[in-house]
Amino acid sequence: CFGTIARLTEQKGIFYLLKAFKEIVKKNENTFLFLIGDGELREDIEHYIIENNLRHNIIMVGKRADIMDIISSLDCYILPSIYEGFPITNLEVMSSERIVIATNVGGNKEIIVDGVNGYLVDPKNIEQLKSKLEYVLNNRENLMEMNKNARRTIEKRFNLDNIYKEYLDYYNSLFNG
Repeated sequence: CFGTIARLTEQKGIFYLLKAFKEIVKKNENTFLFLIGDGELREDIEHYIIENNLRHNIIMVGKRADIMDIISSLDCYILPSIYEGFPITNLEVMSSERIVIATNVGGNKEIIVDGVNGYLVDPKNIEQLKSKLEYVLNNRENLMEMNKNARRTIEKRFNLDNIYKEYLDYYNSLFNG
């Protein structure tokens, strides 16, 4: 059970995910993808799902307020953005002991250590994304430690005390430079 939480816009790379997932479903018909969010590409995505006979495997949830409940039902979260800032959703997902497969852009590479607490792939690279999805599907029992590492990352690096200290150190360096 995979999922993504995003605005359905070009920036979020949803069609790259859909194309990779389409290949996964050919070999794993009981695999599901939840698309949580809404946006300008919703109709195009719905059309793609119907056109490619993926209605059984891809569930468009729309905009939701109970994100943490949804996250806990996922095995893996995917953020296939073409470009990104610092995605807070990754922190939320990882704090719930779920790994993230994300593109190696923006803040993703500050949060995810490839192969330790999640996976990074190149943006727009359908083949890499498909490969990571397959790996997660075929190695679920080995991912327990990665899920724990995801949680540890959030607890150690992104707790309020550490963030406060980093900001303080940064501002002190500006004035004491």
